[in-house]
Amino acid sequence: MFVATHSEALGRFNAAIGRRDLEGASRAAREMAQSSPVSLHCALELLILLARARDRRFEAAARRWLVRLGQERRAAEEPHTLTELQIASVAVAGLADERISRRCEGVLRALVKWVEEGEAA
Repeated sequence: MFVATHSEALGRFNAAIGRRDLEGASRAAREMAQSSPVSLHCALELLILLARARDRRFEAAARRWLVRLGQERRAAEEPHTLTELQIASVAVAGLADERISRRCEGVLRALVKWVEEGEAA
């Protein structure tokens, strides 16, 4: 049985995200999860695809993503403030509204970058 490396699966994931291929991205994310946790960034990109597709799995995935965000610390090792979590929650809900979804995507991507790279990002 062939087992893909995390980097191979990540390459397929990124290609699927670029094509807006929800099923391909989902498969690649499952492969990545076999070797190490899927990054918060990749989980967000998959969540965005779910929202764009109006997939029934979006709401459950959104709740899981928000819980994970709340559990992860910023690069400065500080917990998120209630305000930061509220902003994230509103932006995640906004992904399902096509009138504001692009702006919400930008807010969430900036938040993830801040979490993963720190204040200087």
